[in-house]
Amino acid sequence: MIECELELEYEDDQTAYVIGKSIEPDNEDYVKMDIDGRKLRLKIKNEKPLGILQTVDDLLACITVAEEAEGVE
Repeated sequence: MIECELELEYEDDQTAYVIGKSIEPDNEDYVKMDIDGRKLRLKIKNEKPLGILQTVDDLLACITVAEEAEGVE
């Protein structure tokens, strides 16, 4: 099993919460998420490196859209 962890830190707790909740429906069983104050932690697991890459790529695209909608720069 291959694992990848991402940690994103925002200006405030509310922004981290909104971004996290915005991407939550897309996570399914591929990503485990933890919102801790201003930090959004994401843990991705997959059997194959390409699976990790595809999941991270999709996840970052969704985060970018959520950040744009929220006005995060």
